[in-house]
Amino acid sequence: MILKREIIVSIVALCSLFLLSFPILFTKLAAFPIRLWDESMFALGSYEMLQTGDWIVPRIKGEPDFWNSKPPLTNWVQVITIKLIGFGEMAVRLPSAISAFLTCFFVFQFTRKKANILLGVIAFLVLVTSAGFATFHTARTGDADALLTLFTTLSFISLFNIVYHKRYKSHYIIWFFVFLSLAFLTKSIAGLLFIPAFLFVIINERKNGSFALLRNWYFYLGGVMLLIVSLGFLFLRDYYQPGYFNYFVQHDLLRVSNVIEQHEQPFMFYIDELSNSRYAPWFILTTIGAFLSVLNRKRNMWNMIVFYQTVLFVSYLLIISLSITKLVWYDMLVYPSMALLAAYAIWSIFELIKERKSIQIFGVSFLFMVPYHNAFIRSQKNDFIDLGEKTEKHLMKCLRQNQNLDNTIVYHTGYDRSLICYEKMFKEKGQNIFIKDKPDFQSGDIIIVSNDSLKSVVQANFEVELLSENPLVTTFKITNNSVTN
Repeated sequence: MILKREIIVSIVALCSLFLLSFPILFTKLAAFPIRLWDESMFALGSYEMLQTGDWIVPRIKGEPDFWNSKPPLTNWVQVITIKLIGFGEMAVRLPSAISAFLTCFFVFQFTRKKANILLGVIAFLVLVTSAGFATFHTARTGDADALLTLFTTLSFISLFNIVYHKRYKSHYIIWFFVFLSLAFLTKSIAGLLFIPAFLFVIINERKNGSFALLRNWYFYLGGVMLLIVSLGFLFLRDYYQPGYFNYFVQHDLLRVSNVIEQHEQPFMFYIDELSNSRYAPWFILTTIGAFLSVLNRKRNMWNMIVFYQTVLFVSYLLIISLSITKLVWYDMLVYPSMALLAAYAIWSIFELIKERKSIQIFGVSFLFMVPYHNAFIRSQKNDFIDLGEKTEKHLMKCLRQNQNLDNTIVYHTGYDRSLICYEKMFKEKGQNIFIKDKPDFQSGDIIIVSNDSLKSVVQANFEVELLSENPLVTTFKITNNSVTN
């Protein structure tokens, strides 16, 4: 009877929270074009994986892709959605949105079971309204970070149950290592960055029997499973793509000490980003929650949770801050821990009026009105970093309007994977568009170009007829393929 009630509560909570998060995480997912970095890399790799049947090595134009050194789990999940709904913006982004929602839901479930429903709702709302959580490269684009955050969150929930609830049965331990293995298969070393914090927690709880975990042979069985999965993938891909292992070491394993792709930032980079934009206004509450956890040494369930999250928060933030290579979305993995700390700080205030539940509920509703509204507006605007994807916007519009661009040439120089995605989408509709980076055009060719300097190249070297012009692109027809004098 208790189990049946728990199932009903979980289902009702799942549906209610999905409706609450839907406007922020899921609406207008397909309202903006495939992003240049790194969404197009994953999207194209997943599409070609489906076409070629090569489930280990992502390919671009049929050739193995070194640039995408990530393990293929993100691609595998995207392949499923592409197969179900067709290749497009929604299919590429839906796995990230679902992963982000599930992360929020499991944070809620974890908090509800350890404390109460209202506190779980607070943690859920802090997480889903965080500016950096539901934005470019995280919950609303087709990258690896949302899926990775889901698995790292499940891993820290699993370890908490093992260490603090002394659940040393085999399936609890194995699930912990399953989640770590899935995290590695999503983004390699990034999925293992919480391990120092996990080890600290186990050592810190030794007086309360945590070392029993180290005497459990399932712990070592799980560790062997993690090694087999991680090293097995690395050597398997190196077998099918010779040279991959060395590339992985240089660009992933040594990312902490080397500058990769000129992404060098100062030590305070993440603190500044979190406090000023990506986690405002919750960051100050997170720091208050962490501070309170250090002061409060009472050993009850909620204080243990808060201390545990503080260890995760500080450890991970220190690791990525010490890393030479920094990118803003690397902070996503710590948002669940920060949400729980902020929720603790908020709850500490509402506990002062714990006798008045109706006032607590009203207070929580009032507190989140503006953050929820702002998060909703951000999702509707989709005002992410403008990477100048004008041609992609034009092609997306033409696809939506069923315009015929068969045999049209897109003249573009530089990184073109997002354009190749649209080339594939048009091919799915029976139309062929061609991407060229050199002006080797013939009389009669229809040319789409967005870059002003490339427009000048076309006009300076060919006799052209201007077919159309808009703020995104200019369309020419080559009327004479000889160079004009």
